[in-house]
Amino acid sequence: MKRSIVLFTLICASLSAFAQKSKIREARDYLADKNYKKAILAINEAVANAETKDNAEAWFVRGTAYLLKALDTSAHAPEAVGESYSSLMKALTIKPDYNSEINPALYSQALITFNLGVASYGNKDFIAAYNQFMKVATIYKAGDGKRFINDKEFTEVLASAKTNAAYAAVAGKRDKDALALFTELKNTGSMDPTIYRSIIEIYQRQNNEAATLASIKEARSIFPNDPAFRNIEINYYINSGRQDVLLDKLEAAVKSDPGNAELLFNLGNVYERAAFPKNAAGIAMASPANFSDLFSKAETAYQNAIAVSTSNADYHYNFGVLYYESASQIIKQMINIKGTTPEDNKRYDALLAERTALFAKAQPHFESAYSLLDERSSQLTIEEKVTYRNVMIGLREIYSRTNNKLKSDELNVKLDGLRN
Repeated sequence: MKRSIVLFTLICASLSAFAQKSKIREARDYLADKNYKKAILAINEAVANAETKDNAEAWFVRGTAYLLKALDTSAHAPEAVGESYSSLMKALTIKPDYNSEINPALYSQALITFNLGVASYGNKDFIAAYNQFMKVATIYKAGDGKRFINDKEFTEVLASAKTNAAYAAVAGKRDKDALALFTELKNTGSMDPTIYRSIIEIYQRQNNEAATLASIKEARSIFPNDPAFRNIEINYYINSGRQDVLLDKLEAAVKSDPGNAELLFNLGNVYERAAFPKNAAGIAMASPANFSDLFSKAETAYQNAIAVSTSNADYHYNFGVLYYESASQIIKQMINIKGTTPEDNKRYDALLAERTALFAKAQPHFESAYSLLDERSSQLTIEEKVTYRNVMIGLREIYSRTNNKLKSDELNVKLDGLRN
């Protein structure tokens, strides 16, 4: 009797499995007729049954059925995409070497998911966008990992998805994820300069100076004629205070691009800082032995920058500062003359003439900067407001020391207005 029961149970189990496998075939037939609704009913019954819940074909059919539902805009079923994705992944988990029949469904799923990522990014849901773009990479590598290696179109979609995922990670403040993706893209041969710029920016945010410099040097070697990387390198040395290296980089850059006003302006700034050195506390140090040469080079660089861009307030202001700072040093020498001997008076008068000549050179540049900023004073940026205030202070000093009381008082009123 016990033997008969066992035999009857085995027969029932066999009949159950056969019945559920018939549900898979039934679902396939419905899919052949584009009837995903009935296909879903049939296949859900199959994957819910213990006998066929681990059947790779059942999950493939389910993934395909839900994919058709996702593609049906009239169905209004956003959850269908996720059901399709999880089902197709389940099929490949059960059978990694599933035949190529599954490939079109996987590729379609990848394209849909990619587009969802684009939409999420546009809606500023950067975490969702990152996850959706990364699903494309998961689909590409699913199963045996070799399914789409020779598929050029999917490979291009994958590269785009990884790039977009990296940018979504940056926007979502997930620099670690972004850096891993950008580095992977770079190491697989991508020659997109934005990838290299992004890597540099991430290292800068992380205050990783060694990695920043190494990435800049790498980018410069790959894109030697790209002005963006040249400027990034120059700005790095400006911010790091490496004046010796910076000067060589700027001189080389100006030589290759002599009409670039910004490069000329930066070169002038470096020469000026070298001519008027300050310690870490910002206190003026002794003039270098080659002061005259540095001053002359700064003067020429500023002149050339203004010749290229005549309406840049910063260029005029810094050029004026070059003369003003030199005049300030002369004033200190004048103050140190305590005697009243004929020799003292003669030296004082000579210094006064020198100071007046320097003020006369600074004044027109300060006035140009003031005029350019004053005409749009209500729309200045924070940095421009600082320059606007400083240029008025410099001009007021010049007007005051050259006995132009009317102009000096006018600027006093304006400066008082800024404080209120």
